Amino acid sequence: MRLQFSGKLSKIAVMLVAHDITWQHGINPYLKRANELINKGFETMYIVAAGNKVESAKEVTTELSRQLPVKSYPKKDVKIIGKNMVRIYKLTVNI
Repeated sequence: MRLQFSGKLSKIAVMLVAHDITWQHGINPYLKRANELINKGFETMYIVAAGNKVESAKEVTTELSRQLPVKSYPKKDVKIIGKNMVRIYKLTVNI
């Protein structure tokens, strides 16, 4: 699945907070990926998680906002079938 869009007017990427194996390494994999995206000229990143990973997504967003030149926006919760929910955070790069 392609999680990046690179157009003439904007570059947008999605980072999933989903795998326990990645989370075992803490914030570092997400920080590394966000830095790579910023260096490639991406201006907007969405941090997306569902289920028991929504708190991890909050931690990722908080740390990225603290350590990188990005602005964080309020979370958006999207209900899916039944009680399931996806949480989305938006970050924009401060230029």
